[in-house]
Amino acid sequence: MALEPVEGLRILDTYGNPRVMTLLNTRPIYPMDVISGNTAYPEVSKVIGKIKELSRRVWTLNATEIALEMGDPIFSNIVMLGALSAIEVLPIDRLEFESVIKELLPSRTRDENMKAFDRGRE
Repeated sequence: MALEPVEGLRILDTYGNPRVMTLLNTRPIYPMDVISGNTAYPEVSKVIGKIKELSRRVWTLNATEIALEMGDPIFSNIVMLGALSAIEVLPIDRLEFESVIKELLPSRTRDENMKAFDRGRE
């Protein structure tokens, strides 16, 4: 699971192989060199193309955009977990994810986090 395209590609450059499956948040997070204008961020479609060359299967979504629609970009991590749950590559079902989320997160944020999880599953 890659939370940012270039970071996903950086890891896959070392660990990518025909058995790897990748779930990718397509929203870039620009490093300081890009923000300051010292370097350009690569075209996301080209990054995804390279990721596809290094993975058996790739799923993409803009988890950050979904989280922003919900009012807080911090939800992007939980959106990604929901998507991971939906693609069913791990032997963990929704109820198990929900149990851990409820155990680890404060009660005041559980409902919103479960909504983010379900948005990712969509």
